[in-house]
Amino acid sequence: MRLGNYSPDSPEGMGKFKEKGSSERVALIFQRHHEKALEMQMPMIVGEWGAYYLNPKAAIADQQVLPIFHGISCGSTYWSYSWELAASPLGAVLQRKSSD
Repeated sequence: MRLGNYSPDSPEGMGKFKEKGSSERVALIFQRHHEKALEMQMPMIVGEWGAYYLNPKAAIADQQVLPIFHGISCGSTYWSYSWELAASPLGAVLQRKSSD
């Protein structure tokens, strides 16, 4: 039995989804990480993604990132220094429904 997980770093510029093709690029990067996790027979978790500092435009990026993670069945940890995250538009996107 292997203990541990595969935890790749989030790619630079993950929040720049307004650039043409960037969401496809991020999806491809995480698909490759997913393939590596399967090869190693380890669960995958993406750590410390975010750093949008309550930017309301970041909710759009998060709406694109979360389905990528969900599609490859990996876990993730989002970080923020703000206590106001839960009440922000960004926090609303990050809230998981009980059916998810």
